[in-house]
Amino acid sequence: MGFFDDPKGLSRQLRIYAIASTIPMVMVAGPLVGFFLGRFLDGKLGTTFLMPLVTLLGLVASLIEVANLIGQVAKLTDGSS
Repeated sequence: MGFFDDPKGLSRQLRIYAIASTIPMVMVAGPLVGFFLGRFLDGKLGTTFLMPLVTLLGLVASLIEVANLIGQVAKLTDGSS
């Protein structure tokens, strides 16, 4: 029985690849959105501390989401044989 003969195994592998491929995008998106949101708020409110603060919050949110994605991949690979 080959790899492509098992549709359930192929489906699981494709799901793992799909989840893992989102990790770089999530790592970039959080800080980037935080940077632009913080810059916008700093401009509107006349402050200077919001951009670094919101960028840091975006980074933390990205790290939490990456940990969740890695957990999903780990659950999918635990059942592989």
